[in-house]
This record gives sequence, structure tokens and C-alpha cells, in this order.
Amino acid sequence: MRPALLPHACALALAGVLALALPGCAASTAGSTAPGGTRGAASRPTESGAPAQAAPLALRVPASTRLGEPVPYPADLATGERLVIEAEGGVGAGERDPAGGIDPGALIASFAGGPAFLVGTGRLLWTAPAGGRLAFAVEPDPSRRLGGDYRLRVLSIGPRGDPRQRDFPPPRIAFLARTSGGPLLALRYEDRAGFGLDLKTLQVILDAESGERVVLTPYVTADRTGAALRQLPTDVRIPPGVHRVRATIGDALGNAAAPAEVFLDRP
Repeated sequence: MRPALLPHACALALAGVLALALPGCAASTAGSTAPGGTRGAASRPTESGAPAQAAPLALRVPASTRLGEPVPYPADLATGERLVIEAEGGVGAGERDPAGGIDPGALIASFAGGPAFLVGTGRLLWTAPAGGRLAFAVEPDPSRRLGGDYRLRVLSIGPRGDPRQRDFPPPRIAFLARTSGGPLLALRYEDRAGFGLDLKTLQVILDAESGERVVLTPYVTADRTGAALRQLPTDVRIPPGVHRVRATIGDALGNAAAPAEVFLDRP
């Protein structure tokens, strides 16, 4: 079987329970029928006159679908355009690929006629590496006939920074109460959209009473669920007083958490 390739490292699989409803999706009686799918609702104006979020496009990928005759996403994609793909269903458990590639019966996709990559089930945030079309198929099982299908909901949220990403809830972040013998500062955060947090966006900043600003981020130890500042390095000077510390973090969509804040008393 072919290896599980990700085109230009632009596909990011994300763990979590399949969500059948995407936030901010507006219903409409207008729409068009997509190949291999059902009618998808078109955008309709909001009270402000701006178009509301279109409903996800529903696609069905039967077990017999091969890359030679795939089920296409029925629109050309621009470079950097992102799709939220939610897939459920299955075509029967095939034998695992001993070479570590894509297992028989898995949901796969190909972009612009390129190599297949694994989609699987659950939720995927995928970014188009160039202009072109995306198509879906099922990895064949040469030893037997597969039955069943995969059911997909596909929603375009545009390039990074597109206003449509705000239809998804941003992360949460909060400072924890300080404990005896614990770190100087401790944080907990959580992803609420289901696409994962971007730890590179974590920011922890101290604003001193004197007006001086100290960036504490480089001294913070962070993991997937929280961060801590054990103690200040000797080369970081913070004047005496009660200082405000603020922290925020973003997710893979680019949404940022509302800042958390705490006051730090330095005698």
C-alpha cells in the first residue's frame, strides 16, 4: 500500500470527537447539489448586509470510490485556503498495511492530481498548498470487496485571518491560584474549536507600576494544557510594587483567547 503522504505538510490531523454541527452555520433553502453529495446552503445576508456563514457541503464517498474516479470538492481552491473536513462512517476494517502506509478501506484524498494522503475520520483542518482541486476516495483492499461509505461535511473558512474563523469559539486561558512551594505563575488553557492550540502564540507580559513592560514568555515552561513560571531569572529586574501580568494564546485557526490577568506583588 502507498505511504501516508501529506502534500507539502499542509494537512493537519486533529484529535477529538466528531462534531456534527459547525458553529455559525446558517440554514438556507437555496443551494446547489454537489457531485457525490447533497444540497449545501448558500450564504444569505445578515441584518448588517454582510453574508452569513454558508452551511457545510455534504459529500458521500462510497467504498468503491477510487482516485481514478474520485468524489471532488466542487470548487477550485486558492493558495492558502483552508477547509474544515469532518468525516464519519466507514467501509469495514481491512488488514493493516504491514509497511506502515495507508490501510485498506481508509478515507483518502488527493490534491491537484498529486499523491494520496490520509484523511481518516474525525475532524481535519487542511490548507491548500497551491491553487487546485481536492478530491476524495477510498484506499482499495485488493483481497476483498469493501462495503459502506464515508459521509463528509466540508466547510471553507478561507485563508488564515479570514473573518469566518471567528465562527469557532476561541481558546480559554486562566491563571491558577498560587500555592505554597508552587511556581511564581501558573496557567491553564484549553482549545474549544477542536483544532489544537498553537503554543508559539503563548504570550505572558508583565506591566509594572512604573510603566515598564517585561516580556516573561521566554522564561515560561509550557505544554499542551498549561504553563508555569517557576522563578524569575537573575538577569530580569522587576521593580517593587504591584504589577499586572497578562497572558493569551491562540489556536490553529488563528483565534486568540481573551487575555487572562493576575496581579503580582513584588516587595
